[in-house]
Amino acid sequence: MGLVLVVIPGSELFTGNILMTAGIASRKVGVGRVLRNWIVVYCGNFLGALMLSALVYASGLTDPAGPVGQMAAKIATAKMALPGGLFSC
Repeated sequence: MGLVLVVIPGSELFTGNILMTAGIASRKVGVGRVLRNWIVVYCGNFLGALMLSALVYASGLTDPAGPVGQMAAKIATAKMALPGGLFSC
């Protein structure tokens, strides 16, 4: 769903814009333009994440006593039990 909310309105993700370093390396784009783009996209992604988290919180879905909150707690507990490390499988 998150990807749909980004792709449908034509937005961009910050991670995709990191590839703009290739434009800098080939001297097709200046460093200033890339940095400005990164700042705008990063701020937009941050504001979008804040708005979405506010909507989820306001919906009451994260109530620990509710079924969604209980499932989220189970998922978080299971993920915390996984072994750590960069290359662990």
